[in-house]
Amino acid sequence: MKRTTTAVLAAAMVIAALSACDADGPNAKTPKSAPATAAPTAESTTSGKDATGPKDGAALSPNAEQTPKLMSALKAVNSAFGDNEKWALTASRTICADIRAGQADSDVQEDAKIRFTGNTPGAVPTVTDNQAARIVTAVKSSFCK
Repeated sequence: MKRTTTAVLAAAMVIAALSACDADGPNAKTPKSAPATAAPTAESTTSGKDATGPKDGAALSPNAEQTPKLMSALKAVNSAFGDNEKWALTASRTICADIRAGQADSDVQEDAKIRFTGNTPGAVPTVTDNQAARIVTAVKSSFCK
């Protein structure tokens, strides 16, 4: 029952995070243009996106330089995680959204276990607590800062 409840809550978080992705919409909290005095950061000039944007729960995506680092870290946890990069990136973005939303570490790790468990190519039948912690660390260290 707890697993089902957690899965439903995780799905709701994904929907909420994805619906908040339109920063240019009428309810946007940030200005459409940066002040003229703002200097570009190393990350914003490298990727064209600021990977350290506002921590409002919106999911970040790894850029072209961060993706190989993330995938390498995920494969170090379990080589099967490298079998479906698109799926692994989607799961990782959702974990990042959980982190940015301020969820407790234990909840983020439990959600990582759920997201990387299954019969989808790239998932595994079971994910241990240690593996879940390593998945979260991989997400944090590669792109979700």
